[in-house]
Amino acid sequence: MAEKEKTGNMITRTFRYLEHFDEVLKDKAEKENSSINHIVSELIERYVNFIRYVEDDPIISLSYTSFKEILEDLTEEQIYFAGYRAGERKPKSALFIRVMIPSFESMEYFIRVILGEHNDCFEYTP
Repeated sequence: MAEKEKTGNMITRTFRYLEHFDEVLKDKAEKENSSINHIVSELIERYVNFIRYVEDDPIISLSYTSFKEILEDLTEEQIYFAGYRAGERKPKSALFIRVMIPSFESMEYFIRVILGEHNDCFEYTP
């Protein structure tokens, strides 16, 4: 699914943004040996495949340090049950929001593309 989307027809758009933003994007592109076009394309792809679906149920962003401190204050049992409850709800609702029928293939896509590629949670290898 993702491979087909990435090989679709490309279009050209013109954007205007603050000059300061361009300096930040140039620095990032240079550090990553990339281009501003590539960075902006990745941001748009992340929006299309992930962010727009969570706007009604906002997510929070925590540093690894803050998350670690929260986890250290929880018991193993509390962590287990929180994960279990979230695991019952979130995967199906994430598929339904994307108008996808729950199946092995749709869940594999969700894990590989949405969680792996767009959230940088991990690198998925089948």
